[in-house]
Amino acid sequence: MSILTDVMKIVRWISLTGVLAFGLSAVVGAAVFQSVRLQPADAAVINTFSLASSTRFISGSSDYLSKTFSTTPTDRAKKTVSLWVKRSALSAENHLFSSYNGGGQDGLFLNSSDKLQIYAMGGGAGGTVNGVLRDPAAWYHVVYVIDTTQATAGDRLKIWINGTNYPSGSWTSYSTPSLNSTADILFYQSTEIGRDDFTSSGYLDGYMSDVYFVDGQALFPSSFGVLNQSGVWVPIAYTGTYGTNGFHLPLMGTSTAASVGTDTSGRGNYWTVNNIATTDFVIDTPTNNFTTMSLVVEGMPNFQANSLTWGGTLTEGNLKAIGSANGTDVTGSTIAFPSTGKYYFEGKYIGSDTAWIGIANIFTAAKIIAYRNNGSIAQNADTFTGSFSTYAQDDVIGVAVDMDNASTSFYKNNVYQATVSLTRGITYMPLIFGGNAVIGYYMNFGQGGQSGLSYDAASGGYFKYTPPSGFKAVSVPNLPGGPIDRPMDYFNVKTYTGSSTSQSIGDFNFAPDLVWIKATSTTADHGLFDSIRGAGAVLISNRTNAEAASSTAFSAFTSNGFTLGAFGAFNNPATTTAGGGKYVSWAWKESATAGFDIVTYTGNGANRTIPHSLGRAADFIIIKDRTGTNDWAVYHSSNTTAPATDYLLLNSTAATADDDTYWNDTQPTASVFSVGTNVDVNTNTNSYVAYLFASTTGFSSFGSYTGNASADGPFVYTGFKPRYVMIKRTDSTGDWFIWDTARDTYNPATASSTANTSAANGSTAALDFLSNGFKMRATTAGFNASGGTYIYAAFAELPLAGSSGPSNYIGTTITRNTNFRNSLYVAGAVAKGSGTFVIDHPLDPENKLLYHSFVESPDMKNVYDGVAELNDNGEATIELPSYFLKLNKDFRYLATPMGGSMPDLHLRQEAGKKYLFGAFGPPVIRIAGGTPNGRVSWQVTGIRQDPVAVQNPVIVEVNKDQTDFIKKGELLHPEAFGN
Repeated sequence: MSILTDVMKIVRWISLTGVLAFGLSAVVGAAVFQSVRLQPADAAVINTFSLASSTRFISGSSDYLSKTFSTTPTDRAKKTVSLWVKRSALSAENHLFSSYNGGGQDGLFLNSSDKLQIYAMGGGAGGTVNGVLRDPAAWYHVVYVIDTTQATAGDRLKIWINGTNYPSGSWTSYSTPSLNSTADILFYQSTEIGRDDFTSSGYLDGYMSDVYFVDGQALFPSSFGVLNQSGVWVPIAYTGTYGTNGFHLPLMGTSTAASVGTDTSGRGNYWTVNNIATTDFVIDTPTNNFTTMSLVVEGMPNFQANSLTWGGTLTEGNLKAIGSANGTDVTGSTIAFPSTGKYYFEGKYIGSDTAWIGIANIFTAAKIIAYRNNGSIAQNADTFTGSFSTYAQDDVIGVAVDMDNASTSFYKNNVYQATVSLTRGITYMPLIFGGNAVIGYYMNFGQGGQSGLSYDAASGGYFKYTPPSGFKAVSVPNLPGGPIDRPMDYFNVKTYTGSSTSQSIGDFNFAPDLVWIKATSTTADHGLFDSIRGAGAVLISNRTNAEAASSTAFSAFTSNGFTLGAFGAFNNPATTTAGGGKYVSWAWKESATAGFDIVTYTGNGANRTIPHSLGRAADFIIIKDRTGTNDWAVYHSSNTTAPATDYLLLNSTAATADDDTYWNDTQPTASVFSVGTNVDVNTNTNSYVAYLFASTTGFSSFGSYTGNASADGPFVYTGFKPRYVMIKRTDSTGDWFIWDTARDTYNPATASSTANTSAANGSTAALDFLSNGFKMRATTAGFNASGGTYIYAAFAELPLAGSSGPSNYIGTTITRNTNFRNSLYVAGAVAKGSGTFVIDHPLDPENKLLYHSFVESPDMKNVYDGVAELNDNGEATIELPSYFLKLNKDFRYLATPMGGSMPDLHLRQEAGKKYLFGAFGPPVIRIAGGTPNGRVSWQVTGIRQDPVAVQNPVIVEVNKDQTDFIKKGELLHPEAFGN
C-alpha cells in the first residue's frame, strides 16, 4: 500500500467557521451579492449617508461638464461608472456621459424612447437596455460596467438600475466587445457629462448627483448602494481605489459654479463647468427627494373632470411652468400631501395674464383651491376667511397647507391673505394652471433653484420667505411614514415553475393568510386559498363553483409561503405552450395594520351586519358563497357615486349594476359591513368567505380614474410604488386585469392576468409602475377607453421614496451593528468573524436573552467530522485543515466503529503536524486498534483562539435592559411562551 493511501483513505471534514471563512472569497469572486436577500429588519442600521445637494442640468441653458484626459487609463479593458439621475424631460435624448476621439464614440444616454442606450469600444459595441425610465418623481441609480476580460460575451457590458441587473440577453441589438478588447475611449480622451461629445447636443434635462468613475475595476452596485430596511435602494460611500483616470464628482456646488467640477477622489481629475449657474445647486437628492411639477399627472381624475389639460411647458428641473394658449393648462406635482403634517411651498408669478396657484383634490372633480392673480379664489373652493389681493409679475405667493387642522393659508410677498378650510379625508397636491404662453410660475418646494433664497433649518428648505412655524418643505423625509415600513412584510408576489414533485414556494417574508395562484403560460383556472378555510380548500375566481377540497393542489401554509402537491392543479410542469408550467402567486398577510381581514360567516337570508377587525371602514370587499354556485360579489368604495347600492361580479365582465340587496344600501363602518338578501352574499345556511381591504397609507390604495384612450394615459397617484394593480371598467363590460412587478421587472408592464377568465398571460404594454403610482400606457378599452370609468386596487412594493424601478435585494457590507427581528435568508455563503443565535432566556424569558455561539454552544466551537476507512492494519491517518492548530485549542475527539465493535479502537496520535517527504505537512490525527479495512465515524472539536474570537468573546447570559433592540418585559418569540 502506498504511503499516500496510508496517510488517508478518506479525508472528509466540515468546519462551521471554516466554511464561513472560505465563503468570503466565494461571495466576492462570484458576485453572489446579487442573490443575497435581506429580510425584514426592525431598526437595522446600514452604513448609508445623506447626499447634501445635486446639480440641476437645464438643456435650454446648454449645461454640461467637460474634460480631456491626457493620461493613459489604468486598464482600458475594465471600468465602472456609477451615478444618480432624476429626469425632467421625457421622450427626449438626454446624454449622461459621452467620449469622442474624432473617430469613435463611447457613452451612455437616454434615447427618445426613454431607454438607456450604450455606445462602447469606439461605437463598435453596445445596445439598448429594455425597460423605459420615465418616472420624473424618481431618482435612478445607474451603474455601467465594461469588462472585456469576461469569457462570456454577454458579461462584457453590464447595466444595473437601482441595484437590479439588466442582462444583455434582454437588450435590443446587444453587440459584444471582443474578448480583451482595449478599444474603449470612455474617460480616456475628450469626455463630457450631460451632453453628447460628438454632436454637441442631447443635453441632459434633469438632476445628477454622486458620479463615480473607477478606472481599471469592474465593480458591482454594492460598492455604491444598498437596500435600506424599507427595501429602497439608497447610496453608500464608495471606499475603494479609483485608478489613474478615476474620479468622484459629488456635484455638490458651493459658492462658485466651478466647484461643481471638483474631484474628491484624491486623483485630481477636475472638470470644466459649462453654463451651470450657482442657482442650479439644489438640495433635491436621492436621500432627500423633493416634489417638482409633474409631466405625467395631467390624466388625473380631477383635472379630467374639469376639462383641464396640460399643454404648457415645464423647464428648469420641472420648477418653471409656462402655459400655452388654450386657457386650460394645468399641472400638479409628484408628491401629494399626506393626511397629517404641515407643508409650505412658493410660486413666483410670471407674466400678467390669468393664472392660479394652490392645491387640488387628486381623486374627485371637486375641491380645487387656488389663488388667482386677479385676487379671487378658484373654482370649487370651500369657505375661507380673509381676503385676496391681486398680484403681479415677480410677486411670490406662499401656500401653507395644514393637514392637521384641515386648512390652507395663502401669502403674497410674505403678507397674509386668507385661509381656506379643507375637507378632511381628501388627498390634495400642489397645483398651478393658466392659459397664456407667457404666464406661469417659478415653483419652489424647498429644494432651491432660484436666486435670493435662504435656507430655513426648521422647514428643511430654501425659501424666499420664512415658512410659518411648524411648516415643512415638501420632500420625502418631511412626510410622515405610514404604519408599515416594509410593504413586502404584508404582501408579495412570487413566480415559480410547476414540478412533478411536491414543492414549497417560500421567501414571502411572512406567513401568508391568503394565496391567489394563476398559471401564466397556459389556460387554467385561478385558485384562492386562505388560512381560515384551510389549506386544501380552493375557490376559483373565474367560476361560480362552490368550495372544493384538494390536499394535493395546495397542501399547507408555511411560515414564509406555502406547499404544493406533486402534479397538482397549481404545480404542473406541463409545457402545453411555450414556457409552460409557469405560475404567479399573490399572497397577503391578514393584519389590521395592513388593512386586510378574512371573515367567514353563515348566511341567514335577511338584512344584517357582519363584524370585522379592520378598525376602519373597508374600501374593497370580495365575497364568495362557499356552499353554493353563486357569483363572486364585489364592493368598491369608488364604484360610482353610490357604492352601497352598486355591485360588481369578480367572475364576470359585467358593468356596475344597481341592487341594494347586495350591501343593504349601507356603507361599511369601522367595525361591520352589511349584506342584504341577495343569494350571492346571504343565502340562508350557506357558508361564505369575505376578503376585506381598507386603504392603508404607504401600502394599499383603492380608487377610480377616467380613461382618455391615449398612450399618454391617465396617471393614478397611490403614494407608493405598486407591486400589484388590479383594474376593472365599471361603466361598461370589461375584464378584471391584474399586473405585478414580479412578472414585469421593468416598465412598461405587459404580462396581465384576468381574474374572471382562465386565459394565460396577456401581452399588451399596458402601464408603467412609478415611484408614486401608475400611469396607463395603452388605448385598450378594458383599461383606458376615452371617457371610460375604472376602479383599481393597488398594493405597494416600495414606500414613496427617492428611487423607483425594478428591485432585487442586493448584498452589501454592513459596518455597524444590525438587528434583524425576522429571518435572514442568504443564497450564497456567509463570511463572519463570530456568530451567535439569540433567544429569550428559558429561565427568565421576560427579562433576559440567551446568546450561544454556533453550534448552539456557549463556546466558539469548530466541529470537524467524517468517515475514515481503515487500512490493512486497522489504522487511519486523518488530515485536518492546514490552519487547524493555529485556529483551535482544547481539542476533543470521538471515534465510533461502524458495522461492528472494535474493542481496541483508540486515538494513536492527537492532532499534530505530520512529517512527510522530509517536511512537516498538514496537521493529522491517527486512529489505531480497529478492524482491518473497517470504517470509523470520527469527530474532532476545537475552541477558537484566533484574535477575532479572543477580542469578541460570547457573553452567554444578558439582561434585556442591557440591550438596544428589545425592552425588558418583551419577548423575541412570544408564541413560544403562549403569548
